[in-house]
Amino acid sequence: MMKRELFRSVVVIPAVEEKAVDREGFLSGILSYSAGTFSGDPDSVSLSLSLEHADTADGEFTAVSDTMLNPEQASEKGGIPDMEISSGEARQVQLDLLGCKRFIKITPSVSFKGGTSPAATGASCVLVLGDPVDSPV
Repeated sequence: MMKRELFRSVVVIPAVEEKAVDREGFLSGILSYSAGTFSGDPDSVSLSLSLEHADTADGEFTAVSDTMLNPEQASEKGGIPDMEISSGEARQVQLDLLGCKRFIKITPSVSFKGGTSPAATGASCVLVLGDPVDSPV
């Protein structure tokens, strides 16, 4: 019984980078991002995430307000501020989507300091939408 209720109460969306995601009916989410494996021996690597929303999938997207993010992770620019990340490390960010428009976009950005032609391979991003308006329980 629990498995069927879980299936009806969450949606998992892989590879959400820069795509319009329809979050209709879901009030929160968890974003998991891995920058992959680093090469080129960078001194440090930072990850930032831009979060935008719009009324339609092809509409004009604007930055979400800080109130839609876990307050400990919010940035003044409407996204997740730069955070240090290690090779192979995954980060999770809690999202409160209650005041968000129907469609959201997530754009990760990895920046390197130092090293010789640093790069990241195998990066991945997964969004889990939860807290449905029409909960099966």
